[in-house]
Amino acid sequence: MIQSTAADLNCYTGMNITEICPFKYNTGNQCAHFVSHAVGIAVGATCKNASWENRQNKAIAQGASLRANEVYNSCVSRGPWGERNAAIATCLIFVTCDSNVTGNMMLDAPQKHVGVYLNGTIWHYSNTHGRVQTDTVDSWFSKFKGIYSGNVSLFYAVPA
Repeated sequence: MIQSTAADLNCYTGMNITEICPFKYNTGNQCAHFVSHAVGIAVGATCKNASWENRQNKAIAQGASLRANEVYNSCVSRGPWGERNAAIATCLIFVTCDSNVTGNMMLDAPQKHVGVYLNGTIWHYSNTHGRVQTDTVDSWFSKFKGIYSGNVSLFYAVPA
């Protein structure tokens, strides 16, 4: 369950991942990394276990997940956006090609992005701009539909 409020998430707007991650981890795509720091998800590969130095840092007990598919697959409730219970006002929202989701499991494939959805607004990390941004569902979907190839769809997930 996501406990973040709009005020919590707004604090991240405009920030670079190095301002969010205590390890200053900034390698590769950062969308899942940001989301995981923002809502407290630590499954699979994390910034804590990304290097020997980070693993040895006893001052920071836990890192945040780095891979969108691992975040999606770890969630207790997940599926196509259109099948989301309308009562779910806060969840994770994913955009990817339909072929990247098989049997309701997200594959480790390119062209996927995740954000935090709260009452119509999405907070996500723009790798292009190197900062956290907000979008509406429609603008976010249109943006990625224009970038990704294939049949692009939205998915939701609710962490435990």
